[in-house]
Amino acid sequence: MDLFISEPVSTAKKIKYPAQVTANGKLKRSFNASYYGKHPWLEYSVQDDSVYCFYCRHFGGTSNLPGQRYGSRPFIDVGVRRWKDISNFIEKHTRSDRHKDSAVSLMKFKAIQTKELQPIASVLMTDRDNEIKENREHVKALLKVTALLGRLGTAFRGHDKTESSTNKGNFVETCNLLAD
Repeated sequence: MDLFISEPVSTAKKIKYPAQVTANGKLKRSFNASYYGKHPWLEYSVQDDSVYCFYCRHFGGTSNLPGQRYGSRPFIDVGVRRWKDISNFIEKHTRSDRHKDSAVSLMKFKAIQTKELQPIASVLMTDRDNEIKENREHVKALLKVTALLGRLGTAFRGHDKTESSTNKGNFVETCNLLAD
């Protein structure tokens, strides 16, 4: 798969699609290129004479969601070639949760590629860096309180650290004062 997806899905519009003879031997059915207009996600495989879903094949993940017949194997790795029922298969697939999720994943991927969105790794690193800076500030404040109490020769702890106590000790009280 190309890592920069800027082109529309590859379609085979200018070929003569092979026809399948129906069970009664009279009617011949084949894929119709008009489906590309309504469903830009369709991919036709000349080799398999089948259609696939570009979104689901590349952005659908590997898990099989329960009850997602139309959102899993046929359009992902088996291919659909029952031309008689292709409209129904396509419509059901379009409404499947997997297809919708895959379409959203593709849009997010494109947004990251065009710098409209930041990659999640960048967002996580920024958040982590901010958290580290904030924690360092807290540690600096605790060290300043410790240094002050040490310089003054003052006791750190009090006799009663219960929630109802009015004096929990110099260290805790000073930290609470700075926190407010």
